[in-house]
Amino acid sequence: MPFVTELHYEEVGNAEGRPRVRLTQPLVYRLRNYQSCFDLTVPVGFETDFDTTPRFVWSIFPAWGRWNRPACLHDYLDKHASCSQLLKDALYREAMIDEGVPRWQRVCKYLGLRLFAIATWKT
Repeated sequence: MPFVTELHYEEVGNAEGRPRVRLTQPLVYRLRNYQSCFDLTVPVGFETDFDTTPRFVWSIFPAWGRWNRPACLHDYLDKHASCSQLLKDALYREAMIDEGVPRWQRVCKYLGLRLFAIATWKT
């Protein structure tokens, strides 16, 4: 499993009805290839709402689910990484696979991200 740490956080409020949390321990995701590995670390103190989704999908994708660690990683990369939006979204998809998010949910979440990226002219 590429996440090498658990998700530890404290609630710090909410964002339009969705919980807003702050990490109390680092969240580490390990990327591997055939020769080496690289850790992506979301630091203590990072704040996220996990998934920023419209209210009408909350009954399908509640605030808490197997996608929490991938969503936290994606939020962090969105704010701090200088790579393309496509790469950030692909890492989110791969992390959801690693977390065992059912395929139909992964596809919906990934397509939602890509459609939002296209709508806001990100690549």
